[in-house]
Amino acid sequence: FECLQGEHAGQYRDGQLRFRRWRLENGPEREPFFEQEWQPGQQCQSDFTHMSSLGVTIQGEAFPHLVYHFVLPYSRWEHVELAASESFEALAEGLQESVWELGGVPREYRTEDLSAATHELRKTGGRDFNRTYLESFAWIRMR
Repeated sequence: FECLQGEHAGQYRDGQLRFRRWRLENGPEREPFFEQEWQPGQQCQSDFTHMSSLGVTIQGEAFPHLVYHFVLPYSRWEHVELAASESFEALAEGLQESVWELGGVPREYRTEDLSAATHELRKTGGRDFNRTYLESFAWIRMR
């Protein structure tokens, strides 16, 4: 450290390294990060996203819109299309268009707790997949 101070006068202060170590040991908590390893063809994910915050305009008029977003985490291949609402019909159409364009179906399909796919459980307050959703997408393994 003294060599660094000598070579780069004024750049490194006494105690600088000690503060860095103290901050790592005693500073604010860092958000946990869990590394994920994706396998080719293993998984796809989808969700609806409200795009209004982008400020898109058409001929000067605001264009608040919603999209269905499908992604393969391994390759980051994506399919996006406009959706009228977060309905089961929009979900089914978005997923169908995505796998047609992709030309295949990954082994697993993951999605958030979409109201189009899940319902609230009365006893536990959690969420579970709707029967219609499970029956319609029985050809793909849900996660």
